[in-house]
Amino acid sequence: MNRELVLSIFVFSLLLFGCTQENNNGKDQPPTKLIVCPDGKTAVQDPASCPKMDAGLLECEKEASSTYGQSPRDSCYYDLAIERKNASICVKIENTLPYGKSKVNCVGELALDASNPELCIELIGSDRNVCYSYYAFETLDPSVCEKISAGTLRDDCYSKLVYDLRDPKMCEKIESRITKDGCYFTIAVNLHKVEYCDQVISSGIVYSIEACYAFIAKYESSPETCNKLTKNSSIENCYYAYAVLYPPQKNVCELIRDTSLKERCIQDTNVTY
Repeated sequence: MNRELVLSIFVFSLLLFGCTQENNNGKDQPPTKLIVCPDGKTAVQDPASCPKMDAGLLECEKEASSTYGQSPRDSCYYDLAIERKNASICVKIENTLPYGKSKVNCVGELALDASNPELCIELIGSDRNVCYSYYAFETLDPSVCEKISAGTLRDDCYSKLVYDLRDPKMCEKIESRITKDGCYFTIAVNLHKVEYCDQVISSGIVYSIEACYAFIAKYESSPETCNKLTKNSSIENCYYAYAVLYPPQKNVCELIRDTSLKERCIQDTNVTY
């Protein structure tokens, strides 16, 4: 047998052995078996490699849940979050109602405790905006209103703080014309300063520049304050509002020249409180 033949047989044997070994490995190797860890998310081969679970969170997981309102599980998460001062636990709460042990109140309480409104970032969408509003109301901090992304809710934030802070500068930050008018109206009435009434654009009898002047006039017990308005119709609407505001003063109706408005004024001041 020559050397070339021997070498060919040797190479062929190696190739045959390799193919046989590969086939045996593919045939004999058992399929990989995975188990799901207690966290319900991780799958591993060795149970010992499962991530360690928080004992407190595990206890909360055992409690009953609910898709609406307060549940034992939500209460557990709430109490645990407050105890540990951990806003990330609040996010596990399903209750999104603005009262009780809800997700928003949980983060809000922790934000107040830490004097840090940025904790509201743990929440998303409208929940985050409500959290900012809650913090702003509790701390009387209008700068937090600026963090609210929704225009209407942001306007309401400024508008409500006006009652306590009595700062007319907040009215300038309000985008809605109606809400802005209400803000200036509130400032004028609370500070008894008629100049802020001039910032109210609305015209009519109720919640208007005329009504604003009437409130100030009533406080000063001076219907003549209505004469500071520039239009005759506005002055007479102011007289009407002054007359019907408690306590009603029918005699002021006589200052009204418009017959139909005067008759209405007399009729409305006959109301018994």
